[in-house]
Amino acid sequence: MTLQWYPGQMAKARLYLKKMLRLIDLVVEIRDARIPESSQNPEIDALVGDKPRLVVLNKEDLADRELTTLWLKHFRKRGVDALSLSTLQGQGVKKVTSFIRSRKGQRRGRFQGTRPLRIMVVGIPNVGKSTFINRLSGQRVVRTGDRPGITRGEQWVRLARDIELLDTIGLLWPKFDSPEVAFKLAVTGAIKYELLDDYALALKLLEYLREQAPGSLKERYGLEGVEGVQAEELLLGIGESRGALKRGGEAEPERAAEILLVDFRQGKLGNFTLDVPPLT
Repeated sequence: MTLQWYPGQMAKARLYLKKMLRLIDLVVEIRDARIPESSQNPEIDALVGDKPRLVVLNKEDLADRELTTLWLKHFRKRGVDALSLSTLQGQGVKKVTSFIRSRKGQRRGRFQGTRPLRIMVVGIPNVGKSTFINRLSGQRVVRTGDRPGITRGEQWVRLARDIELLDTIGLLWPKFDSPEVAFKLAVTGAIKYELLDDYALALKLLEYLREQAPGSLKERYGLEGVEGVQAEELLLGIGESRGALKRGGEAEPERAAEILLVDFRQGKLGNFTLDVPPLT
């Protein structure tokens, strides 16, 4: 699963981010709590440089709680400010607001009292940047959706009289050299569905779940045997369980694959964190 995807608007967005950073006081980088490492664009570090930054692990309601805690400790040990939240459920938003307010109070310079604190919100597609901004503003000011590519351009949003947010489009990097990173991005929905082979993706996910959470598969789909069963057979069992059948009554693998991926992305199979934090 080596993927290359770098639409023209992302190249333009990269140049725009670089130009606008001179106006920015704080960069908020949104990542997916299920994949805190894989959902980091490695180009962001070079772009942001030494600007103050807050890493926000979104979708904590879908991630393993203990591993989220370990990830936050890992970031803080490296001197990186980090918080977790769920923009969908509204959990943890006040923590971010308090952090921003504290940053506002710490800002120094001749513009401290005359212009708003300016915050740039960055991240890869479908990590919840727009929903994050809507939560902080208390109203729907930017479009949201459950698929990547919703945000088409940059947009300034007034959070309060003295705070402004800059929403940016999801920025991916030109090539994924790691098949594992490509899998994690794909299975969590960061890459557009039409770019993927859902069948192959579902098989790889089943291999992971068969080893890590066989009970989830049994409970969700009523599968009696999971351990040691080939992924192709498990997918057919899911199709039969969910009525994804062809005219002759046989399971339709493609529809079963879609059902499995949607269930996983919505947390119906449980809470999973695919990236494990370093031990040191």
